[in-house]
Order: sequence, then structure tokens, then C-alpha cells
Amino acid sequence: MGLLCLFPFFTQAQDLLVTSEGDSISCKITSIENGTVHFTLDRNGQTVQTLMPPQKVSTFEEGFYTKKNQKPALSVPRQRPWRLGISSGYGRRLSKTHESLAGTSYARGLKNGYHITLEGQYFFPSETGIGLVYSSFHAKSESQSLMDDITISFLGPTLYAKMPSGNNNSFLLGGSFGYLSYKDQAYSHSNGDFTLKGATLGAMLDATYDIGLSENLALGLGLSVTSGVIEKITIEKGRNKQTIDLDAGNEEGLLRIDLKVGLSFYP
Repeated sequence: MGLLCLFPFFTQAQDLLVTSEGDSISCKITSIENGTVHFTLDRNGQTVQTLMPPQKVSTFEEGFYTKKNQKPALSVPRQRPWRLGISSGYGRRLSKTHESLAGTSYARGLKNGYHITLEGQYFFPSETGIGLVYSSFHAKSESQSLMDDITISFLGPTLYAKMPSGNNNSFLLGGSFGYLSYKDQAYSHSNGDFTLKGATLGAMLDATYDIGLSENLALGLGLSVTSGVIEKITIEKGRNKQTIDLDAGNEEGLLRIDLKVGLSFYP
């Protein structure tokens, strides 16, 4: 094993840290957080406190330089690269409503709803991750002569950055572009039952804080913003279908903010 830096023994230098390149460091390990080893060492007669990320650590042995209570070399706990999440919560559409419905309780019913989100990511040692997310938002409003039952779904690949903060807690920030669909199962007194459908390229931004409950489980709290505009709509009534282009200013805006509470699994 190569010996690039074996520092002189001093009172607190009781432990051995071996790097992924095979170099040995005489030090005092103070803590290990999310695989990152925090330690002190003697450099030019001064005690220096520093750290080493998990990808650069091979093994460590506490008490290596003492004759009592020697322990076998231990591998640094491997970071769990996979994250699987499920969450739900309140969602609110932020785009304007049709002028004929603006300010009514009917319109408020269509703006406020709930969502469910399923997601999965794989994180590299750099704490950058890639994954996939599916989100579905639902809102419904009805009166004696009208009914709208709206579902807005998003599916797309994601790019995430994870910032561990100790005690199995992490802050995650992600973004995605993907397929955004709109479906309204509607009814009106004059037209009866019919369905409106549309789709577009959508975008999603997400911020989540995972609070560690155990080594494999975390409580996730966060918010996300989804955006997109439907410019073409298909009207289905029975076997009949008609696709129309929406005029400028009358497009169906899908801008929405979601608050979410869920569980994150680190298998």
C-alpha cells in the first residue's frame, strides 16, 4: 500500500484513515456524517480540522495507534444512491379563469384541488441525480347546469441536486421537462356530457426537504411548480371528435403550485 502522507504520531492521532488511492493518514476521527469523515491531524505542529468525502475514503480504523481496544478496519458506510418517493397535498392553479366564471365559487372549485406524485432518482457520489417523476392533479366543480372534472398529469425525466445536512436529512432541488396532459370530463345543460383533451410540453421545478426517520425512510416536505399552456383542444362527444385551435388569450394555462407531504425511501 502506498504511503503518501503518514503524519507523525501525536497524543490525539489514534486513528488510521486510508484513502481510495491507498494513502494512509494518522488522525483523530471526530465524526462521520452521511459517509463524510471529519477528522483532526497534526500539520507542522498545529492541529488542523478537516474532512474527506465518502468517494475518497476506502477504510478507517479507530484506535489503530493504541495498543488497547484495537478494532478491525471498517468500511465507510456506503451512501444509498436510490431514492423513491410518494407524496400528496394541496394544489392551486394560478392561470386565469374564463371571464364568465371569474370570481365565482365555481371557478374557485376548479382552481383548488389535490395532487399525488410518484418519483424515483439515482444519485451519483457527486450528489447529482437523475430520475423520473409522475404527477397528477385533480379538481372538480359542479352546479345544476355545469360540471367540470379536471385531471392534469405530468410525466418526465428529472435532474436533481442533493445537499445532505446531517442526521439523514437532505435538501433536494430538481427540475424536469416532460409530457403535460389535460383532461376535462364536462357537462353542460345545453350540450350534455363531453370530454376536452389536450397536451403540451410542460416544465416542473421541485424543492423538497427530507427529514430522516431512519436509515431507509424519511419524511418529505416540499413544494413544486408546474407550467404549460394548451393551445389546441380536442372535443369528444360520443364517437364524434373535433380538434380546435384556441385563440390567443383563450389558451388553457396550466400553471400550478403544489404543497406536498410524503415519504421518501432509500433502499
